Amino acid sequence: GYKEEIFAYGFRNMWKFCFDNVTRKLWLADVGQTRWEEINIVEISKNYGWRRKEGLVCFNPASNCDTAGFIPTDPLFVYGHTNGNTSITGGYVYRGNQMPGLYGKYVYADYTSGRIWTLTWDGINPPSNQELFDTPYNISSFGEDKNKNLYFIQFNSTAGKIYKIVDSTLSNLNQNISGVSSGYYLSNN
Repeated sequence: GYKEEIFAYGFRNMWKFCFDNVTRKLWLADVGQTRWEEINIVEISKNYGWRRKEGLVCFNPASNCDTAGFIPTDPLFVYGHTNGNTSITGGYVYRGNQMPGLYGKYVYADYTSGRIWTLTWDGINPPSNQELFDTPYNISSFGEDKNKNLYFIQFNSTAGKIYKIVDSTLSNLNQNISGVSSGYYLSNN
């Protein structure tokens, strides 16, 4: 039993969701409380566990959490609050044609650390995560244009900027700001 107007529940702080234009799956980034950031594939009438669970572990209480009466749906992927990562920023499953190496990958970031990753998932096997950039920016959101090109917003108290993620193999420019050899660069022009 659930109320028909509630699609899904058990999230703490959803920070962007998107529908994959090909699979029609709903991807959602959920900001954690103290230890874990989540990426969920959201399905109708499912409970994703908050406040009893954070990520894959008990939260309240911290151990032996009672899940009687419901079966929480685990997130697809979690990452911990280490190396400056503390706040997930949801992105998009890339479906454009300008970056073939990113096609079908979920691109997301961490607001605090400035890291941008891709999550690859085929719908069957466990997902794999790869760092794309390690930026000095507070990344507050992602966007895409009509051609499905990816952009992110750098939040700054004095002047924010919008950056486009570009495939460096299709350009003679190579602006690797992060030391991460990804084959992509950031453009704010």
